Amino acid sequence: MRTPLPARLVRWSLLSLLTLGMALPLEAAVRDKHLDEVLHTLRKRDARVTERHAAAVELVGIKGVKSAGELFDVATEATASYALQTLLAEVLRGLDAEKTQGKLRKLVRDERADVATRLFALRALRAPADAREARPLFDLFESDDALLRREAVRTAVRMDAALAVPVLEKLLEGTRKEGSLQPPGGLWLDGLTGLIGDEPGFHERLYDHARGPLRSARTAAVLLLAERACAREAGAKALGDSDNGNGKGKDAKAGPDAQQNPGRAELDALMAEALGDPRRVAPRAVFDAELAARLHADPRTAELLGEALAAEHWQERHAGVVLARSLPPLIAVDALLVEAERQSGRLQVEFDAALMALTGENFRGDFARWSQWWKSSGRPALEAPEPEPRRPRVSTLGTRGSSSAIEREGPRFFELGVHSHNVLFVVDISGSMEWPASFVGNPRGRRGPAHDPDAGPSRMQVAAEQLSGALASMDEHARYNLIAFNDRARPWLDRDGMAGFGKAGKRVENALEFVDELSPTDGTNLHGALEAAFEDPDVDTIYLLSDGVPSLGALREPDLIRRSVLAWNDHREVVVHCVVMGLDESQYPLARQLAEDSGGVYVTVP
Repeated sequence: MRTPLPARLVRWSLLSLLTLGMALPLEAAVRDKHLDEVLHTLRKRDARVTERHAAAVELVGIKGVKSAGELFDVATEATASYALQTLLAEVLRGLDAEKTQGKLRKLVRDERADVATRLFALRALRAPADAREARPLFDLFESDDALLRREAVRTAVRMDAALAVPVLEKLLEGTRKEGSLQPPGGLWLDGLTGLIGDEPGFHERLYDHARGPLRSARTAAVLLLAERACAREAGAKALGDSDNGNGKGKDAKAGPDAQQNPGRAELDALMAEALGDPRRVAPRAVFDAELAARLHADPRTAELLGEALAAEHWQERHAGVVLARSLPPLIAVDALLVEAERQSGRLQVEFDAALMALTGENFRGDFARWSQWWKSSGRPALEAPEPEPRRPRVSTLGTRGSSSAIEREGPRFFELGVHSHNVLFVVDISGSMEWPASFVGNPRGRRGPAHDPDAGPSRMQVAAEQLSGALASMDEHARYNLIAFNDRARPWLDRDGMAGFGKAGKRVENALEFVDELSPTDGTNLHGALEAAFEDPDVDTIYLLSDGVPSLGALREPDLIRRSVLAWNDHREVVVHCVVMGLDESQYPLARQLAEDSGGVYVTVP
């Protein structure tokens, strides 16, 4: 016979069931309210980017994969900022949401979408499972948009997408068969290096591409061989501020402005983690002493060095100089001296600097004395120098820096020596250039010298004086052009390209008249000005002068402008020197980054 439950236990059980029945709806209501608050923050357009990013992360914790659609919708809104899109892309990529991945692949292909949104889609993509999924990404390898093309290859490397290897190989071989000299070849070789560059014997491919008909691939191959041939282990990092192997570089360090603004510091740190180091398509090769020794001993290396230094195109000669600086002096000095006296302009300076670094001697560009000393000294077995880091040299007006662009005699633009024979001056003529040069920052509400004659010369007057002085004293063999910019780029020579002194065409007097007629007005379209500068096929050095952050143009976000310049300059090897008036680095970090990325010099005035 079953024993009946005690009455007290029955009452307790009934009470527990009743309480539980009431608690479940209450807990669900709390969860729903919290979810609503998270969604509200995520969708709130005037909330800080870091708050919206935190809400996105919390939403994923609540809804998991089901949150992907909401994140996609927020990121693709017309009002979504570049920073928000970048951070949401990182969150989305962590979700295995096939439906959203399909939307992203369509967005990558959508030519009606703006560049920032398509870049968001690229960053949010997961590694493709098959060739069909990979096609939207691989199609961008041949895009006419240099920024999208470069970021697509970087994305493939980030994914470690093995499917991209045969695609890149086919592109390289197809271009080689056609004998094309189009810039993407170097980018494709960089991508291939990022995917399979650590395989044994990959340097054999580099020897092959270094002698192929594709100029940009030849340049890239020589530079990649130089990276592997560094004579010292320190050189593996020194030739270009390496990242840590996964694309995250030194940009993560917050600047002075960020340190004073914790919210900005947090955003800068998140963006640096998400974007990584934009300077490299592939992680830097790990130094391999055995491989370096084999490259030094391989007779093909010396042969290739001689061919690069004697090449018709200056980019290849520049790559040859980089290779020379990574080799033991006994190999490099002979090759440099054979071709040194034929150089002019920027390459003359680079040959001289390489000889100084390799030998420890300084004959100030007198290559006949270099040769005499080298022969009379019996070609001494010198210790290989450590390659110099590719960092920006910084100077404040009135203080000499350490760059050869500063130290050498000759024409000067502010503190910068002008030694290039294919040079472009890109000068800001926006409205703030009318303000007195003595003003620091952008003084809102302050009137310029036209209204305050005691304030001293305007920024524009100082710039024009410096520019006129540089033009009037340049080498007679130099070729040059000027681009003034405010709301748009205004080249002095629009169709004729660079002018030559003493030749048919424009003369220095005409250039000085162009400078005298410049009048500050409107905003600052930096992207348009730099795009126009890189359209000149002959330029090897750009001097950029500006006093304000970008305010107009197709792209205004500093990181996008920086990445655009990196894409335009892919294996062009153009040096960009930057002169900034009235602003310090915390107000205008882009200028220093542009100099850093290209090996240029960064000068602040005053």
